[in-house]
Amino acid sequence: AVVSTQSTGVSFHVHCGAANKQRKTKKINGRNMRNITTDAIIEQILQSDLADTELPSSLEGCIELYETTLSKILDNLAPIEEKEISLSQKPLWFTQDCYAVLRNRRKAERKYRKL
Repeated sequence: AVVSTQSTGVSFHVHCGAANKQRKTKKINGRNMRNITTDAIIEQILQSDLADTELPSSLEGCIELYETTLSKILDNLAPIEEKEISLSQKPLWFTQDCYAVLRNRRKAERKYRKL
């Protein structure tokens, strides 16, 4: 940014290197579990193969049916979404000594609260 005044002939030039840097990002996979209600889960289970009276006779078959059915229900109610998050960079001046000071302060606060 350049700021100048014609009457005094003074100009200021400010170069901000941080504005040109692109933030580092990372892609993560996650589910929005907040939108799932208990009623929706119960409804999905009652409509699934788990509600049938004829279950597999073997333990392995029951476990496989249970896992696949609940996975399908979860995928239906809260599908996996890919999100891009920005990775924050710590300032150069915030060193390990700063972290140590913060740890000691919190430790002292905990001791104080116990009194």
